[in-house]
Amino acid sequence: MEQEVPRISMKDYKSARLFITGVFGFVSLIGFVSAYFIIMKPVMYIIDAKNWKETPCIIISSEVKETRVRGKSSRSTYYYYPKIVYSYKINGHTYRSSRVTFIDGARDFSLAYDIVKAYGAGKKTVCYVNPASQDEAVLNRNVTGNNFFFAIIPLVFIAFGLIGLIGGLNVLEKVPIKEEIKNE
Repeated sequence: MEQEVPRISMKDYKSARLFITGVFGFVSLIGFVSAYFIIMKPVMYIIDAKNWKETPCIIISSEVKETRVRGKSSRSTYYYYPKIVYSYKINGHTYRSSRVTFIDGARDFSLAYDIVKAYGAGKKTVCYVNPASQDEAVLNRNVTGNNFFFAIIPLVFIAFGLIGLIGGLNVLEKVPIKEEIKNE
């Protein structure tokens, strides 16, 4: 004996389709928007900075800063980042900047400490200055492996949203719909 497959009404089908599209579309949107700010915008800066002028600079101060983020419980998470202030001169005018890289993500203490150690106070080094806006500079215009750790987060949202959207709509397409009888 063959079992009858349950059918849903067209109204329920449209509601389910709207729900799947709304939820997974929103998750994907969060992923795409965060990908713009976490991945695309810094990458555009990195590409643009290849044309920035290499300029001598001197490190004024260099320290590891700590940020505490409280979780839902009473536990806190600590993030560390290098806070490096440097100065450079262009056409007799002195500028200051504190941008180390274009992709600033929270780091563990040892990574932040290594960067601070490499750029100790008083050190003479080079920075890269935007010729179109001389008050904009960066110490390191390259990408390092640990810079892109946070790029994983928006990619997970995008993947989850798209897989849920496509998978959910494909499953929904296979659900039989009740034939509705119209009264005339």
